[in-house]
Order: sequence, then C-alpha cells, then structure tokens
Amino acid sequence: MRKFNKIFVIGLSRTGTTSLSHALDDLGIPALRNIGEFHDLVNDFEKGDFSFGRIKKSKFRAYTDIPYAAYFKELDKAHENSLFIYTKRDKQKWMKSVERWFKRITPPKPISHMGKMRRKLYNSLSWDENKFSETYDRHEKEVLEYYS
Repeated sequence: MRKFNKIFVIGLSRTGTTSLSHALDDLGIPALRNIGEFHDLVNDFEKGDFSFGRIKKSKFRAYTDIPYAAYFKELDKAHENSLFIYTKRDKQKWMKSVERWFKRITPPKPISHMGKMRRKLYNSLSWDENKFSETYDRHEKEVLEYYS
C-alpha cells in the first residue's frame, strides 16, 4: 500500500468532506476537519507559508476543510508525495444543500479566519446564488485542469 505524506480533501463545503474525514479517522488516519482547531494555518496560508510548521508534530495526517480547497495548488507544490482527493456532488443538489446550510448559519465576521476563507473560496460570507454557482464551476475547472 502506498504511503502518502499528507492527505488533503479539496472539495467544497457540503460535498462529503465531513463524511470522508470520519472515514479517514475510522481507517486510523487522523483528520483535521475544523479550521478553528488550527486557525493560525489560515494566517500562514495568507502569508504564503504552506509548510505546516505550526503543526508538523501534530497527530493529523489528513486535512478536510475549506482552506485546503482554497489553496490546493500551493499545498501540492509544498507537500510532495501527498494525496489530494476532490469530492463533489451534482451541482443542483450541491446548490440546494449549500443554500440550506448557509441560510441557517450566522455569517462569520469578515476578519475572522472563517470569514477570510469564505471570501477566498466563495467570494461571499453568506449565501449568494450567483457567487456560489460561479465558485462551483470555477473550482471544478481549476481542479480538473490542474490534475489533468
């Protein structure tokens, strides 16, 4: 069986990333699924530091939240021999799911770590049908072009 340095799940929110995170945990591969646990990573990423210096000695080998989808190209260059898993779902089903989710939750503050990541990935702090539709198409195109 091939060993990977790290595993990054680079799907958008509501594409099965949490389920995959739990599956990885069940397989004995500890997964970080909440940027709140290591919010300093977001600061590092914004500064162009993708070394994971702050958590090199952590137990985590898999990473499954939106910073990794937002910075997958940079992470690929910084972490040789890592596996990148792109999770997706049908666009219309995804749109309905993210609409329900984002309408239910309180939008983060723009300067918060989650706010910064939502703006980077979705160009929005809260539900916006046009921006989310554009994000889905752009992210899929970028991932498929990068790995083809």
